[in-house]
Amino acid sequence: MLDEGTNAFVYDPHNFIWNRSLLWSNEEDVMMAINAGDDFLFKLNAYSTKDHGMDFPHLLHTSNSTQIDIVFNNITNRFANPRFAIELLFVVSEQAVVGSEFEVTKRKTLDDEHTPGIFEIVDVLSPGAFTFSAGGYIEYRPVSYTHPERDVATSTETRQSQPIAVRSPSAVLQSTLAYALYGTKLDSYLVQGMNVSFGVSEDGFYRKTNYTTMTFQVGYGMPPVEELSAFVLIVAGIGIGVPLVVLIASSIYVCTKKLRNRDRFQQQRL
Repeated sequence: MLDEGTNAFVYDPHNFIWNRSLLWSNEEDVMMAINAGDDFLFKLNAYSTKDHGMDFPHLLHTSNSTQIDIVFNNITNRFANPRFAIELLFVVSEQAVVGSEFEVTKRKTLDDEHTPGIFEIVDVLSPGAFTFSAGGYIEYRPVSYTHPERDVATSTETRQSQPIAVRSPSAVLQSTLAYALYGTKLDSYLVQGMNVSFGVSEDGFYRKTNYTTMTFQVGYGMPPVEELSAFVLIVAGIGIGVPLVVLIASSIYVCTKKLRNRDRFQQQRL
């Protein structure tokens, strides 16, 4: 569907035939795939333990979160230099009052062990999450990959807008899962939307590889906090400790040599 006002082509998910399949299930995690042919793929991964995801960007998950991986693969479009974006709708069972809105925060990490080159994490928090840690959140790293083999060479950046309120959500979302769950209660709940676009001008646009991904997590409470691993602490300890030992040893050597020279000079005077 072409939006003449914005020169954007909108892909309505209701116009596609979707298939659902269970990829695997065990005591630690469950993964399900939802796809429309080979064009659109959604993978949902739920976990029972705290750990990092299997694939880049290796998000830190807990039993309170579900990871969603989206792939846009060889999608036909009519533009010379296309770029894709996705609209995310946030629905939480918190009362919509004046001044209540989702908050976008960006956290800096000390290392990029799990996602090389990316030192930032974006959190979209409901009011309940950042006031009494009992709301919901979406978390992701601002990186997208342009090839199934995900690494630094195939990574590009993402951009996001600020969340805005959805007016008359029960009418707008009448054909969605949110309406099936909440019905007309949506009009009293906090419902907001945000756009996330993929890529920057230097990456050759979507047509260069015809492949784009996004990985994010949905959970309740507060997002898990990244901690420095033992490997990073050991490397940091070696990087700081070795120069410090050399500096101390050099200082001791210089002081000892000066003391010896002073004693020798005093003996010569006597």
